[in-house]
Amino acid sequence: MFCKAITGVVLAISGYVVLTQLWYAAYPEEIAATLPEDVNWGARQPESLKDDGIRPFTITTSPAVIEHLKFRLNHTKFPHAPLKGVSFEYGFNIDYLKKVRSYWLNSYDWSARLKFLNSLPHFKTIVSGLDIHFIHAKPAASAKNLKVIPILLIHGWPGSIREFYELIPQLITPRKNVDYVFEVVAHPAGFGYSEAAAYSGLATAQIGVIFKKLMNKLGYEKFYVSGGNWGFKIGRDMAIAYPENVLGFHSTMCMDMHLAPVPVVWTAVHVWIGSFIPGFAVAKEDEHRLYPLRDYANWLWTETGYLHLQATKPDTIGTALLDSPIGLAAYLMDKFSSLTNPANRKLPDGGLTKKFTLDALLDNVMIYWTTDSILTAVRLYSEYLSNDYIKLKFDAAPVKVPTACARFPHELVYSPDFRVNRKFKNLVRISKYNDGGLYAAFEEPKIVANDIWTSIPLFLKARQNASSGSS
Repeated sequence: MFCKAITGVVLAISGYVVLTQLWYAAYPEEIAATLPEDVNWGARQPESLKDDGIRPFTITTSPAVIEHLKFRLNHTKFPHAPLKGVSFEYGFNIDYLKKVRSYWLNSYDWSARLKFLNSLPHFKTIVSGLDIHFIHAKPAASAKNLKVIPILLIHGWPGSIREFYELIPQLITPRKNVDYVFEVVAHPAGFGYSEAAAYSGLATAQIGVIFKKLMNKLGYEKFYVSGGNWGFKIGRDMAIAYPENVLGFHSTMCMDMHLAPVPVVWTAVHVWIGSFIPGFAVAKEDEHRLYPLRDYANWLWTETGYLHLQATKPDTIGTALLDSPIGLAAYLMDKFSSLTNPANRKLPDGGLTKKFTLDALLDNVMIYWTTDSILTAVRLYSEYLSNDYIKLKFDAAPVKVPTACARFPHELVYSPDFRVNRKFKNLVRISKYNDGGLYAAFEEPKIVANDIWTSIPLFLKARQNASSGSS
């Protein structure tokens, strides 16, 4: 009787696998909408915009802004009774936040940090009616005999261009026995020093249009894209919309966001079976990413409250954060604690200085505070999760551009390799690392740089194979 039961279970699972594979294979690929490129997102009318080309830009802050910041920090209203024996389990630890405020007021030197931030070349230009800010870092003169490869770096929230300051030098510096070097365009995804959209609807695909136009304006018809967090979704949408322009897509956060019934049900059952049969849904080295399922669900529940708030009431939370520098710091820096390693929640300092310095974290906060951009940045959640964006079908459409995925153990959301492989039809590589989380370029710049360098030959080979196969 027992053997018959086991046989029945095996046959049922085998039948399920065969049927779902046939069902999935028969499920038609969806095509993403073609987006117009002549949309004006700015408040000014097109005829009033003067395109004065690519303009050098220097980050500056008026003394009045800094004096106001110091006044607000000196008059911070802290809770009277922080919980005893609690670290970051309830959010940003109040006692440690007081230390952050003290450092911010007494040790953090914004004038020195401005010199550091301006050590990379900044520019602005008008694209789609918006004054867009970006970093454009070129290789040294010593690289004159090397092939120069343009690459667009895109970050996400709650980050900023600060995430790339340790990564960019490793990309524009020639490497021994390598015949190419990178020319980097780093863009803050509509945050920071870029002008905010005046109209609703600027989601990841529409930002991708702006980025493509920016790269074309800089003289790059074809280029590579690398991004994590929102940079993944923007880069993915660019790869779908512009497969002839994006030569290769590199990401530190690969996943399949397709939420149609077939892939969702198939994945859910597949993962559920994997909780009983090790190795069924994910490789052995990745089992801890999903199992026990209850722990994984609890992790998502605990860490994604901000997502629902920003997707539904971005202007409410944005207004609150815009009015409190210490509140803004707590809200942003909390994510750099738990989303680099969930174990950090049990540490009194949130493990923040394991990967970052307080200067680096406060640089990021200052970019938001001095530009008043927190409200406009969090609106991206609402735009991406809107019905208008969903109807464009970018989440459902396949990515056919050569893609390389660098996977880190503490990513916020884990998508099993079988889902990633179905989304990215020309996946040249999945590399897996032992440390790092959602902000990989900021946390592990050397690893990310090495992964980008290693991916380029694979992209070229994939393109050559595709070209020879079609001829």
